[in-house]
Amino acid sequence: MKKQIVKITTLVIIMTMVIITGNFTCVLASEAEGIDMFTHQYRTFIQYADGTIKGSGLDREGSLGVGSDTLTVSDYDYKSSLTNVIGIPTSSRIKKVLNTQRLACILTEEGNVYISGDSLSAAMGTPVNSVEAGKFHKVDFPVVEDVYLSFGGNEIVGLTKDGQVWYVGSDPNGISDKYPATANRLMGIDAVVAFEARGVFFIKENGELWQVQSHDTVPIKLSGFNTVKSICTHTGSNFVLEDNGNLIAWGDNYSNIISDTDGAIDLDNKVIFDTDVKEFKDTYYIKNSGDIYFKYNNKYRLIGNLKNQGIDIVKIASGKSIAIIGNDGYLYTAGYNYYGSLATGDNVDKTELTKITTVPHLIDVIVDQNIYVLDKDGKLYGAGKELYTLSGKEQSYSLKYIMDNTNTLSTNSFFTYFFVDNDNKLYICGYNKGQLGTGTKTNIEFIKQHSESIGSINGTEVKNIEVVPEISYSKNILIEDETNNGNILDDIIMTLTNDYFTGNNNDDFVLDNKVTVNNVPSGIVAKVNKDSDSQVTLSLEGNADNHDLVDSLTNLEIVFSDLAFEKGNANNVVGSTKSDITINFLDPSHITYTSKELIENSTNDGSISTIISASLHTNKFNENIGEDLVEKGKVTVQNCPDGLTVKVKLNSDNNATISLVGNAINHTSENNISDLKIIFEDSLFLNQNDLNIQDKSVDLSIKFIDSPNVKFSSNEFNEVITNNGIIGNAIDIVLQGDTFTGINGDDVLNNIEVIGSIPDGLTLKATKIDDTKITLALDGIANDHSISSNTKITLNIKDTAFSNISASDIIGSSTIININFIDTLNREKVESSISTAENSELREDYNNAIQLYDLLIDNDKSDLQLRLKYVQVNVNLKEADQLLLTAEETKNEDDITLAQVKVDFIKLLKDMLPDESVRLSE
Repeated sequence: MKKQIVKITTLVIIMTMVIITGNFTCVLASEAEGIDMFTHQYRTFIQYADGTIKGSGLDREGSLGVGSDTLTVSDYDYKSSLTNVIGIPTSSRIKKVLNTQRLACILTEEGNVYISGDSLSAAMGTPVNSVEAGKFHKVDFPVVEDVYLSFGGNEIVGLTKDGQVWYVGSDPNGISDKYPATANRLMGIDAVVAFEARGVFFIKENGELWQVQSHDTVPIKLSGFNTVKSICTHTGSNFVLEDNGNLIAWGDNYSNIISDTDGAIDLDNKVIFDTDVKEFKDTYYIKNSGDIYFKYNNKYRLIGNLKNQGIDIVKIASGKSIAIIGNDGYLYTAGYNYYGSLATGDNVDKTELTKITTVPHLIDVIVDQNIYVLDKDGKLYGAGKELYTLSGKEQSYSLKYIMDNTNTLSTNSFFTYFFVDNDNKLYICGYNKGQLGTGTKTNIEFIKQHSESIGSINGTEVKNIEVVPEISYSKNILIEDETNNGNILDDIIMTLTNDYFTGNNNDDFVLDNKVTVNNVPSGIVAKVNKDSDSQVTLSLEGNADNHDLVDSLTNLEIVFSDLAFEKGNANNVVGSTKSDITINFLDPSHITYTSKELIENSTNDGSISTIISASLHTNKFNENIGEDLVEKGKVTVQNCPDGLTVKVKLNSDNNATISLVGNAINHTSENNISDLKIIFEDSLFLNQNDLNIQDKSVDLSIKFIDSPNVKFSSNEFNEVITNNGIIGNAIDIVLQGDTFTGINGDDVLNNIEVIGSIPDGLTLKATKIDDTKITLALDGIANDHSISSNTKITLNIKDTAFSNISASDIIGSSTIININFIDTLNREKVESSISTAENSELREDYNNAIQLYDLLIDNDKSDLQLRLKYVQVNVNLKEADQLLLTAEETKNEDDITLAQVKVDFIKLLKDMLPDESVRLSE
């Protein structure tokens, strides 16, 4: 028979931490739902639905509040049976219980405070040994939100909603004879949001830290702190956590807990104990970096960092040892281990976190002398030197299965452990002197404790949460096989908890309509086969038709139907539909290069320092790391310039670097090449079934640099064709190997020596365009611009023109420039320009010829006009042919048709010449 699926009750039990010794056994308490239980090492109080309160446990000096008529100071005055409490109205509901050996204090939901006990602290001012001490009495407080015991339990402190502090208890003159005592408001402080009882510290709403340093003093503000988040005091040492992450410490420095230097540290000399702290507790603290520090042998020690492993902390339990559950579902332990509470298989202390892998999927943990953990299926496990089980005490230093159907576990840190099962039965094992209300004063041995059901424990309400069936998936990403043939070899295992799969092993759930798989790539068939009642496996058979990287998908969907589950309701199963499974296809194996150009060093000595990284995708290189693949014969090189040697060093199984060593013998720009061939041989690749690798052969270019030089775009200034004395062109000076000085846009003619005369009416200007370009221009109109005025000038660029190099070291820094004018226009010049246009059939030459033709003064220009018409037709025809060619390359039918019409029309016009007079236009 399969196990019945049951409901789990979620319950959190918070117990006060106290440490004593004792011998323990185990008890089963009854079905629990309805009553409110408050339990402590000294006493247990039970409140029923009708408001009745009963108590059991230590009644020293009447502190149980059940009406004791004989007050004794005996440490062993325990009442083991539940007895009605006196003095608290049944209309009140318990919110919080505080206990000392001689006093019990109860805070109700209404905000009232009641105490019982002979009260040597005179908290209520009752006479010593008065029977009134054996009852609960209301403290004269206003309505309070919380209550604390301070000064070793000698005072009751109440905190109101608006942050007022009230107290009642001992006065400096001794025991009061006044009954009932009058509560006092602590003046001089308000807006309190937190109270630390051991050191009587207050934290205000604005983050200030205050303290009452004795009974008869007013609170004082402690200076020198940033905004305070929390404070903890133990063994006379104080630790304050500021909102900036600083952990501040001062005090007795017991066992050198603060500093290795012996002696106390006063408040004025407080130290920054640590920084970047996220959370601080008495026994441990955690930094934002994830470092975990645990108090072992009274020193905080670094025990590990789960954050660096990608693990978040889900639950921490600590005392003399620390137990952590991560979001990976595993237990991590460290610290004191004499009783085997670390579950490490031994009882040796551990100063670093140890991962316990024997039980996965954990959700809760408690630790004291024993450790108990709970997994997500409700199975309870434990470990310890005296481990309590259903059959008694055993020794097990590793996690041992104890029982099923558990949903809650807790400890009062006094060697007593509490478990609640799915039937709401409460299990207790451990120390008992009568405080548990079982009617006995012996350690518990699985006996029934209560007939009523439990509704809450220590103020935490029991809430029933149904365990939901869930499917977990072994992976979310499937990857194409490295053969790159569209085949997916990966499977996905799907595990079901809290329900069972129907059918027989090896059934195909897809064929049986129990599972639908959507968005499957063409060429692949999805199958879901049953492995067991709790496991099925998805496999993808066949080869995808399209399996390049761009064909990858992120929406493969698996949908289970009701037929797949024994309970028959897929909607109730978490994960029954999963729509985000990824299939990653691989691109064909290929090599990418960070560059395909190698450039000579600025030293201009033929050496090249450029390094090119070659990365292999999909396939892998198969050679020893660090090897020169050229020397190993795994890379072939062709067309390497003389003086240079190619090195190809293997850096990893998917990366190599290409470099050149030596100095090229010939290394001017004329020696540049674009076909340095690098061939990665097939024997280099790991997967010999995948050798169709793109770019395994590549052509690299090598660019050499010339010596620093200057080049002039022209050595002539020419008058415009209209012969009006204006120079129509500019000359660019282009520099390589250095930069020009000066500011862009400025005239830098002062950096150029001009030898020779500039024609009158013209001014030479040198404008800096950028760091490597200067433009020369002759502005103005020459007074005399006949051909007889032609002249030349010599330009010597000065050292001041260059940023780094002397002019003498720059090739071409001197040149001769001709200044050319033209004579009056004549027929011969016009005919020459027309001939140029006839030969080139370029529109620019045609426009020049037209311009000269229009300027020519001649009675008979008809022959020239006809020639120009032919030139125009030929220019238009040449341009139309180019339009047609471009249209055919782009395959645009409309453009082709239009261009063809233009060509045909122009040819028609051409045929009409010279017999008819035709007016042609652009």
